[in-house]
Amino acid sequence: MTDFVEIIQLKLLHSFYVGGSTADFDIKPLAATQQALANLRLLVRQDGGILRLFAEAKDGKPLVDLADLTSLSFGLSLRNRAFLTFTDLPEHKPAHRATYDAGQQADRLWLGRLPSYAFANAVGQSTLASQAIYNFFGSVPVVIKTAQPHTHVTVDLKRPDGTSARQKSYLALPGATDDTKNNGWITDALPVEDLPPGLYTLSSDIAGQDDIPILLQDELQYRHFRTVWITLAPGALLDGDGKLKPTTSFTAQFSPVEKVWRYHVNVGAKRKDKDFKISHTPTGADTQITFGDPAEDTTGGKRLLTFQSTAPVSFREKPRKAIQLIEKADQGAPAQPPGNGGGGGGGGGGSPPAQDKTIIGNLPSPSPADVNAEVYVQV
Repeated sequence: MTDFVEIIQLKLLHSFYVGGSTADFDIKPLAATQQALANLRLLVRQDGGILRLFAEAKDGKPLVDLADLTSLSFGLSLRNRAFLTFTDLPEHKPAHRATYDAGQQADRLWLGRLPSYAFANAVGQSTLASQAIYNFFGSVPVVIKTAQPHTHVTVDLKRPDGTSARQKSYLALPGATDDTKNNGWITDALPVEDLPPGLYTLSSDIAGQDDIPILLQDELQYRHFRTVWITLAPGALLDGDGKLKPTTSFTAQFSPVEKVWRYHVNVGAKRKDKDFKISHTPTGADTQITFGDPAEDTTGGKRLLTFQSTAPVSFREKPRKAIQLIEKADQGAPAQPPGNGGGGGGGGGGSPPAQDKTIIGNLPSPSPADVNAEVYVQV
């Protein structure tokens, strides 16, 4: 009697998710692998974020010799576009959006590069093939940092023949990403849904700016995120007796994007003379997020406090809890003791010291889709 025995697993893991795995992809064998699977009587099944490969066997031995099985290729098709907003792709620049890199100089326009990954185990190797071109559908992200705010910049998306397909002018405004506020910022997305697929270039009127190659694709093409190549040494799946070894596992580990979090607190008239701090009490396996003293802006007679995390914070599927906005106690005005405060006698040690007061017990977490990871609150 024959049976199907699992011989290979490819696991897609992501620490953004509570369960640690991601089901954001369809994993499909490519044409050459489909033919090999048919010839070798192998079956493929996907369970969430796990691809399983089975061989037909009898008494532990495959019915078809697998000694020469050395290469398999699978396509990862993205089902969830939000994956690109919360995943830490190389250089923090996912394909469909662009974010500021502190190493970038002013007066530049840039986009993200598509990622590549490599995975290995003791038996074989699995790699995600990389591509060297910027691929988009729906919209093309634009991020510009200028040397000075209030600078006008024109961006032009050109067809292969050099004619303009999309052109837009911007006014660069001071941005919170730049702590000195001496630079101007532009973040936008050029709509391209109505443009035919093809190779375009993105340019700007910034002096010395190189054109950026853009490949516009339709959504079906774009969903092909990467090709996974699995390579095995000859006979790697078999033991010395020609029987199938235990399942050979490959793991692709994705990590959540990390950003410096910023909370902007607009202080109303009732609390205009108060001081504030942000405190975090971690729960579970979370690490503590710490915030320094706020930067204060009183432009226009209003008081805006900006708190910034002292280190980048990784995003999670479930928002962080117990990030608190606290009003500091006024040390010059001790709090009243408990009770109604009646008159009364007798000595005593005086009033107890004033206590800090929690204003917001659970501040919302920034969205990973927000380039600057900012939250605005009013108190």
